[in-house]
Amino acid sequence: MGRSGTCFYTVLPRSRTRNARHREPVARCERPRVYKVLVGRGLRDKVPPVGQADATVLLLPFRRLLLQLPIPMPSKISVVSIGPKACRPFVLEIMVFSPESGYKFKVNVERSCTPEADAMWKLVFDLFQLTADQEVQLVHVSFTAGSPVEEKALQQMVSNGVTSKQADVLVKRVFPAAKELKPGKPATATQKTTLKKAMADVVNVEL
Repeated sequence: MGRSGTCFYTVLPRSRTRNARHREPVARCERPRVYKVLVGRGLRDKVPPVGQADATVLLLPFRRLLLQLPIPMPSKISVVSIGPKACRPFVLEIMVFSPESGYKFKVNVERSCTPEADAMWKLVFDLFQLTADQEVQLVHVSFTAGSPVEEKALQQMVSNGVTSKQADVLVKRVFPAAKELKPGKPATATQKTTLKKAMADVVNVEL
């Protein structure tokens, strides 16, 4: 049979035949496939010449041969521009105090960052109610500095901690105002105004 889409040639070695009649190429037909022969480092079609009984031919399905070859991966690059202004957010706990039995509050200074890498300084007050086996948070108050002077005061609290004057404002004004809030219910406009003024006084009392 000649070369077709349904047959390929297999050459029997000389040592496995007993006469010349069996050393002719034998055609074996299968379903249509594309076959290639691996010659050195290249690929080309190969059909053994008739009458050449000692030829050695390697026939492989083209799809399986492709799977054995390395597939080049596309190159990639990542570029990030770092500007001259950098901002790193953090949270620092500066005070923990129990003003009366069954209550505890924590005071944190936070620095958050805008998409433009501008720092935002906050004074945070969290009030907890103490039970026999756990503490339940009741109120969360966050005051954001509105001027460079207030930002400087919060930065000093990070470095120096809470002063005695600031602690007095927290205990005598912020805590009573936060305690008046009902858990799970929104604060009224009056309660918000009272808490904002008390938190601002904590920041500005040393200025």
